[in-house]
Amino acid sequence: MKKILIIGLMCLPLTMMAQNEITKSQTDRVAELQAEAAAKAKAAQEAAEAAQKAAREAQEAAEKAAIEAKKAEQAELEQAKKAQQEAQKADAARKAEEAKKVEEAKKAEEAKKAVETKDGWTVPETNNDWVVPETKKDITTTTSQKQAKEIEKNEKLEKNAPYLVDNAVPVVDGEVQWTYRISAPGKTAKQLYDTMFTFLDNMTHEENQLERSKVAIVNEKQHSIAATFQEWLVFSQNFISLDRTKFSYLLQVNCTNGSVEVTMSRLSYVYEVGGKPETYKAEEWITDKYAVNKKHTKLLPISGKFRRKTIDRKNEIFKNMEEAVK
Repeated sequence: MKKILIIGLMCLPLTMMAQNEITKSQTDRVAELQAEAAAKAKAAQEAAEAAQKAAREAQEAAEKAAIEAKKAEQAELEQAKKAQQEAQKADAARKAEEAKKVEEAKKAEEAKKAVETKDGWTVPETNNDWVVPETKKDITTTTSQKQAKEIEKNEKLEKNAPYLVDNAVPVVDGEVQWTYRISAPGKTAKQLYDTMFTFLDNMTHEENQLERSKVAIVNEKQHSIAATFQEWLVFSQNFISLDRTKFSYLLQVNCTNGSVEVTMSRLSYVYEVGGKPETYKAEEWITDKYAVNKKHTKLLPISGKFRRKTIDRKNEIFKNMEEAVK
């Protein structure tokens, strides 16, 4: 028995060493499995993130493609509309030309039958000796008509002259801008500031003013005022139609002893074209390049009326300010 016990005790260290080896092997295996699991989890996460990124990029590309397709469709529609309008114009011109030819043929046919004088006499066309003489009365009438047309033309040019002169719409640093100085001898900067504040405040309540019109900001120490305006600028009005635009601008007033300087700038318009509101900046609408013909002899039909009315309104405001100061 003792021998067996001694043998068992002698083998105990070997057994413990074997168990330790087994435990260490198991631990290493678990660590390897955990590392593999972590690597797989990381790879799976990276794959998921890559998939999400690819999905986002695909969605963005799809949205961009949809926008480009919509733009292309819109451009195609506009091109088709333009082509249709050109075709309609060409068709109208062709019909007008045909109508003109028909009218000329009709007149030629009637001329073959007879020649009618100014006094109502009718003579056969077959007798080529008959002619209508030019009398002193005819010459006087023709001259009078020419003179009337010339007078009308000169009156029109004279009427449009203020709107055609150089610098009628001044551009300062790329911006349409008018500056006007009002002399007020004997009046202090504070007095002029109070007068101008009252004037601008009253102006914002005029009938043609809209909600955006207000005295925006003031500096009492420097006697300066800035007021923004949006108002109706009426071109024409009758019982059946009203042609007008929303006119926006900024007035900056600086008062000093004996003087007021006012600047009108940031001009823009909102005008309905075919039921759709369109916005125009003064720099691209009422300057010489856009509102006056190349010879500088007349205003263009649409932008010209904006130029005329804007200059008139500017003159009216400056005149009223000058009267208020006096």
